[in-house]
Amino acid sequence: MRFKFVLSIVIIVAICGSASGQVRQNLVQGDIDHGFYVGSSIKLTELDGVFTPIPGARAGLIIDRTFTIGAAAYFMLDKNETDFVVNDRAVEILLTYGGLELMYAGNSDRLFHYEAGTLIGFGGLNYTDRGTDLDLPNSSHIFVLEPEVAVVLNVTDHVQVSSGLSYRWIAGNLEEEIVKGSDLSGPTLSLMLSVGAL
Repeated sequence: MRFKFVLSIVIIVAICGSASGQVRQNLVQGDIDHGFYVGSSIKLTELDGVFTPIPGARAGLIIDRTFTIGAAAYFMLDKNETDFVVNDRAVEILLTYGGLELMYAGNSDRLFHYEAGTLIGFGGLNYTDRGTDLDLPNSSHIFVLEPEVAVVLNVTDHVQVSSGLSYRWIAGNLEEEIVKGSDLSGPTLSLMLSVGAL
């Protein structure tokens, strides 16, 4: 009986030792190369027939030079002289928005490569009457979804420039007698500069 017990212990130890010598299996194999970036961006878009630049800032974490989890924020610097009219008076709007930015980069080691992803976030829309004061709300809250594809140029190991095309969908508690979500939604051309451990 004692011999069988000792033999059992020896077999268990041998199995455990053999298992410990094997390479651990993971969903993602090999070293993962992390990085980060900060950058600036300008979106060129049309709001109710008026060509409008919207500058912004971006930052994020790059996982294995492939996936990016980041954040972005965009702000109109000047009020947009639109054709929105209330009681025969034109109304200016000021759009700001930002949120979570998720991106996938394909062939990121090549000089030129592509990125695809989306921005999911929130923002606000401010109203101002260009004539006498109207009974207007100060602002409206909006939801923004903006999928994008971009072509990226690796300038150095720490600098990238890119140009993207996106489509901005906006919805929210807008004052629809002034502006609708469809008036603010549309295609957008982006120019971006990113700096960091890319």
